[in-house]
Amino acid sequence: MSQETISPLNRGHQVKKRFSVSLPEDMQTKLKQIADAEGMTLSQVLEQAAELDLFIRDEQEKGSKFYIQRLKEKLKELIL
Repeated sequence: MSQETISPLNRGHQVKKRFSVSLPEDMQTKLKQIADAEGMTLSQVLEQAAELDLFIRDEQEKGSKFYIQRLKEKLKELIL
């Protein structure tokens, strides 16, 4: 199987609009941990997650499949 790297993230300049989101406390904590580890803001983490979700949905509509392979393990199909 050949490998191709695809980046779903659109980093163009877009108009930003503010809104609030209510999330469980444990999810807020996890998002903050990601933001801190990656040197990002919470808004950037949420934007990246939304872009990834949209990318996955678009690829699924096209019939794409997703796979993961851990070190020294077989390739496994992700069922999303």
